[in-house]
Amino acid sequence: RVPDATLAATLRLRPGPRLRFGELTVKGESDVRLRRIVKIAGLPTGEVYSQEQLDLAATRLRRTGAFSSVAMIEAEQITAPDVLPITAQITDAPKRRFGFGGELSSLEGLSVSTYWLHRNLLGGAESLRVEAIPAARIIVLAPVLNALRPLTPTRISTRWPRSNSLTR
Repeated sequence: RVPDATLAATLRLRPGPRLRFGELTVKGESDVRLRRIVKIAGLPTGEVYSQEQLDLAATRLRRTGAFSSVAMIEAEQITAPDVLPITAQITDAPKRRFGFGGELSSLEGLSVSTYWLHRNLLGGAESLRVEAIPAARIIVLAPVLNALRPLTPTRISTRWPRSNSLTR
């Protein structure tokens, strides 16, 4: 058994400098204009560094859909006076995409849809999506549903005897 012992220690913490965001540098080949990338990121240059602000800038870039990969990298060295440069490492996503789908409903039958998407339409990470849903639906269960409906006449016809002469 180890005897009980106490330890007396004095700790001194010396915080580093309070850093501010530096300029955003963009690395990676992209068809999105550089000024537009910086504007979308919205990094508050000159303000006090905040990890939440850095994460928010990366999220804004990802949400455009124009990039398949976004990484915000802090510089190894602090520049004077207490500025931390940031680099955005980006990779473009494929510009065009198409997709299709189908739906089967017991009431409406089968329906199909398709879309075409263009990311970075004008060079500023704009998106254009064109969707097509045909108006005609293929009714699969029509014979079954018709058999379950009560029989009601659609037209009532009566026949009167025809006569060429009027009699009383």
